Amino acid sequence: QQRYSSEEINDLHRRASIWFRDEQMIDTALHHALAAGDVDLAAQIIIDHFATWLDRENWPAIERWLNLLPADAFTAHPWLLAARASIAQLRADYSALLPLLEDAEVRLAAMPDAVASQGEVVLRSHLDLLWAVHWLMSNQPNRATAAATRAWQSLPLAHLYLRGTALQMLTVAMQIGGNAPAAIQLVEDELARAPRG
Repeated sequence: QQRYSSEEINDLHRRASIWFRDEQMIDTALHHALAAGDVDLAAQIIIDHFATWLDRENWPAIERWLNLLPADAFTAHPWLLAARASIAQLRADYSALLPLLEDAEVRLAAMPDAVASQGEVVLRSHLDLLWAVHWLMSNQPNRATAAATRAWQSLPLAHLYLRGTALQMLTVAMQIGGNAPAAIQLVEDELARAPRG
């Protein structure tokens, strides 16, 4: 602090954040991003690592990261709202799910060209998955089936946790809707395609 200006110190924090991010030390990377006052960098680190950490079933870490961010970060990044909605779903806090989904949809709609990018295509699929959960909990299996189908067909194969959850929501909705044989066939087909081990 004696040798460098506040701008230079922030730049050092930013560079440290990127280094720790690249070394997969996410907590430390977030600490430095926020010390630099770079909320967008912190948000992007969470967004970029969200699916991977869900695959590891380490959602408490995601929740901890989200709690580090100021409230206005969520208005700028619909992905953060989807992440928070996922935490609500995992906690079975279904009353919190709908407001978060609606807020994310409004924010995504305000970004007219957003869904052109791969990241936003995944966001759209993730929101469809969360809508499927909502419709299922609201006893609307037809709407749940439609939303889960869109999610399952659009999510990249690498997103194991989200695809598995989408398939689960889809088959449960099909069963509730009176189409259990088709649901069983869908699961059997997917198991046959899944690599062993």
